[in-house]
This record gives sequence, structure tokens and C-alpha cells, in this order.
Amino acid sequence: MSAENAALVRGIYHNFGQGNIAQVLAALDPDIEWVESDASFLPHRGTHTGPEAVASQVFGMVMAHFDEFAVLPQQVHDAGDQIIVEGRATGITKAGRKLDAPAVWVWTVHGGKAVRNVNYHDTNAWRDALGT
Repeated sequence: MSAENAALVRGIYHNFGQGNIAQVLAALDPDIEWVESDASFLPHRGTHTGPEAVASQVFGMVMAHFDEFAVLPQQVHDAGDQIIVEGRATGITKAGRKLDAPAVWVWTVHGGKAVRNVNYHDTNAWRDALGT
């Protein structure tokens, strides 16, 4: 099932890049635990539970601060139920500042759905981009 897990995660990035948020959310378990840094300057900080929380408190908060935003997976490492993705978060804020932050996302997949996502970003790059 490991290959299917990696394909699911690749699909999440592909659909996000295409703006197909409904398909991204459909790949998430109803009880997904989505973990972001607790850094106080991040609008999407903290742990979010469920696809609706991810949509509003992560995707919605990021898009409220960015005119352009992308997550760019560069390498996908298949570790069975865990899929590790190395890449970058890039964008241009509404204030015109650029974001280019190295990132690692650690996904846990069970039963054909993503049940957990832990995000590791260069928070200094986010701080600079957000101007905080």
C-alpha cells in the first residue's frame, strides 16, 4: 500500500497547485491532524483538526496574506505509512514581499486518507515575508 500512499500525497500537491482545493480536502481524513509551527507571527499557526479547519485556518489564512502562494514538492520519500516531502513554500505577500522557504512535510496515511501532516518550514523566511 506504500505506493498508493505516496500517490495520494503527490495528488494532494498536484491538486493544490491546480487550485483544486475540494480534491485536496477529499484526500484528508475527517479527523486529520494538521500541525503547523506555533510561531506567534504565523497566521496559520498551531494544530488544526479536520478538513474544514485546514481549509479555513490554514489555506484561508495563508491566502488572506498572500497574492501568490505555492508549495513545491521536490523529493518524495516513501516510508510506508509515512510519506516525507522535501520542497519549498513560495509566494508574494499582499505587501509585495517574497517568500521562498525550504520546507519538509511529514504525512501519515491510513486507509487511503491523510490522517496527519506535520509541517517544518524555515520560519525566519516566513517572518521576513510577513514583515513581522
